[in-house]
Amino acid sequence: MPKRKRKQKITKRRKQRRRTGEKPCGGQCGSPGCEKIYEYDFLLKAHIDAMKGVRHACTVPGCDKSYSYPGDLRGHVRKKHPEVAPPKRSRIRVPERFKNLEEEYKFVKKMVDTNNRRDRDKNHRWTPDEVAYNNEINTNEQKHRLTVEIMDFLVSHNAFSKPYIDFAGFFIPGGLVFRTHGGLFMFSLDRKKNYKPHYLRGQHALYNLNYIPMWLNVQSNPCNIHGENLVRVLRQKQKEVVSTERIQAGIAYEMKTKRNKIKMALYQCCHGIYKRDKLCRAQFSSRKAFHKWAWERLKSIQCHCEISDIFLLGGEARKTDDAMYMMSIDAIDPRLGHVKGNMRIVCQFLNSTNRDKDKTYQDDEDHKYPTSMTREIFNECLLGLH
Repeated sequence: MPKRKRKQKITKRRKQRRRTGEKPCGGQCGSPGCEKIYEYDFLLKAHIDAMKGVRHACTVPGCDKSYSYPGDLRGHVRKKHPEVAPPKRSRIRVPERFKNLEEEYKFVKKMVDTNNRRDRDKNHRWTPDEVAYNNEINTNEQKHRLTVEIMDFLVSHNAFSKPYIDFAGFFIPGGLVFRTHGGLFMFSLDRKKNYKPHYLRGQHALYNLNYIPMWLNVQSNPCNIHGENLVRVLRQKQKEVVSTERIQAGIAYEMKTKRNKIKMALYQCCHGIYKRDKLCRAQFSSRKAFHKWAWERLKSIQCHCEISDIFLLGGEARKTDDAMYMMSIDAIDPRLGHVKGNMRIVCQFLNSTNRDKDKTYQDDEDHKYPTSMTREIFNECLLGLH
């Protein structure tokens, strides 16, 4: 291939990668209207530093060279001072059997890397052996090994099929999504034992992990509690007939803010939201005013989840297996905040993570992946082909 055409092809690939990045400069570098976009924070920082004139000097005695980018400095050290240069990071290619799943492989490997980094940030929580293993697997070779183990397992369990039925029985029409900002059905790894790191010495990469869609990776751990029976349990909960007396008692119980100095479930939600959401504070004059609105809402929906129609529980369910049914206030579109017309009261397990407000870059494909759970989506997942 002629040199010019090859260069054009490489440039085109780089531009395509940038369009799928998440970190736009937006003028942070001091150049108004800068439209450069980077996939990682460290690349964005390198660009900003270079534009602001930050130099990276060679530390070898007698060498006065300095460079705008850290990568250029590393290249200089490898070429001119090989005796002090660190070993080159090994480049490991995607195994041949995953060639048609290359993007999925890269996504899983990135997740393995993220999980390992988070585990190392929490080394104070683990045993000495677990800390040592977290550090040992912080190499490209070990992360490749863990990724291959996970990919082999996913392939053997048809996890890339569309539609897909996960291990708990949920029906996912478009299959699991292996991309950043994949919405509710983005592939996610949830720890079975939260007091252990993600990866354990001498065990399979998925020994302490459930692979589930992102919307099920919540603090109440429904998958860990009910496992393969989760869908059956939720269907039974939906069909459960709740007496009028129990409904009225549940509503009356949440009217107060505290009992025995312990915050009620509904007021606890209001208290936390009011503290962190400035848009909520702008609309409601006080926490009590917000709680009054929430209680009226709870009364209007007869203490039933606005997505699943499951009866909502109060603080009595704390630290029990039924904590997943505790009431929780969800902002439908998190970018608009917790304001009237954008809030609903749902079961705790349905108040899933929605990162829309944190996004700094909107990809052309993002609209294909829903980020907010709805009654229709939930019922389709629950009933599926049945």
